[in-house]
Amino acid sequence: MSRLPILLALFVSSPAIAAQDTVTFNATINATCTILVESNGTMSVDTNMQNLSSKNVGGTPGRVTITTTGGVNFSVDGSPIVTPPGTDTTATTWTPTYESSGLLALAERTNATAITIPGSHTLDVHLTGVKSGSDTFGAGVYAGTVIVRCE
Repeated sequence: MSRLPILLALFVSSPAIAAQDTVTFNATINATCTILVESNGTMSVDTNMQNLSSKNVGGTPGRVTITTTGGVNFSVDGSPIVTPPGTDTTATTWTPTYESSGLLALAERTNATAITIPGSHTLDVHLTGVKSGSDTFGAGVYAGTVIVRCE
């Protein structure tokens, strides 16, 4: 009698040895933020000709949409770039501000704000120039640029 059938029967009838291990998954999500300028702003002068602002009657804020993972800071640079007409030679104090409503409700402010809520948020950006004493804004074209940051 051959031993081969007996050996085969032993291999076929023995229980299989089970094996197991683990597979680990990792992910790193870096804080990100993009800025989309939806519209530029318009400034208008008040009746005493000493306040030129996007907040005055006839003015409109600039509008930006930020899309973020959260964990970033949003800010406007405190020194806007403003080009007055050549006829305006007196000092002006320029102040950029921003605000938002909705899910990301922010009262008007000048300082950086931590954005912790992920998603898309729309912010209104304002620019205001103020003359002091008897100085007034002269006739001509005024151009202002406010740098917005999300970092």
